[in-house]
Amino acid sequence: MRPQSPPGFLRHHATRHFQKLQTALNLALPRICELCKQYSNTDTHLCSFCYESLSPNSCPCVICAEPVDTQHPLGCYRCHRASFAFEQCLAPWLYSEEMRYLIRRWKFERATHLTRTLRKLFLSETSDQLPEVDILVPTPLHWRRQLSRGFNQSELIAKAIGRQLGTPVLNALKRQKYSTPQHKTRHRADRQLNEHHFLATQQLQGLRVALIDDVITTGSTANAASKSLLNAGADKVQLWCLARTPYTGTP
Repeated sequence: MRPQSPPGFLRHHATRHFQKLQTALNLALPRICELCKQYSNTDTHLCSFCYESLSPNSCPCVICAEPVDTQHPLGCYRCHRASFAFEQCLAPWLYSEEMRYLIRRWKFERATHLTRTLRKLFLSETSDQLPEVDILVPTPLHWRRQLSRGFNQSELIAKAIGRQLGTPVLNALKRQKYSTPQHKTRHRADRQLNEHHFLATQQLQGLRVALIDDVITTGSTANAASKSLLNAGADKVQLWCLARTPYTGTP
């Protein structure tokens, strides 16, 4: 007889225990650099040499964080056409090969011990330019995706940043519609979402909100989520991401 797979709640329970065990092992054992696999000479899972190999987003558009040659106070021509609901995007790193590897390990291989490293990467490049906000709101996953993954990566990084800054984290959004994972969607036109994909679960009257996500590509997800936050009474919405996928001319 073919063995049956365990029920979903048991798989989720086992995943949580695996993550706790992995975290404990990473605290107890010497840190190994995630990129070069050598001993890390820092207090994170990224050695100083590999840290220098990452690509900072050194000249981003002031609104959408797209890499540009010259910054303009009104933003680049692409964000003019997009009319984003968020006021500004902070994405301190480019989604280079190295950053892509780190983020995919973190998200899809349950390497949750990298949360601390990614928090440091974000704050090391933005600490002197972070605008004042009242709450951090993680971009939600649809319940089906969160059940299969075992966690929401945006919530992990939001809590890590919130602890460092002393800013509360509020799960104020719910994802209502299931959509194809963005990393599997090749064309930018296929990534369009609207505010009906999200539901604000709390009133945010007058609050300054930082919406937290891992990577911004088209800004479609962040734009839809920001509209829902503004509809719930938020005064303004910032978008804070780890990395920006540069525009390459893909339709």
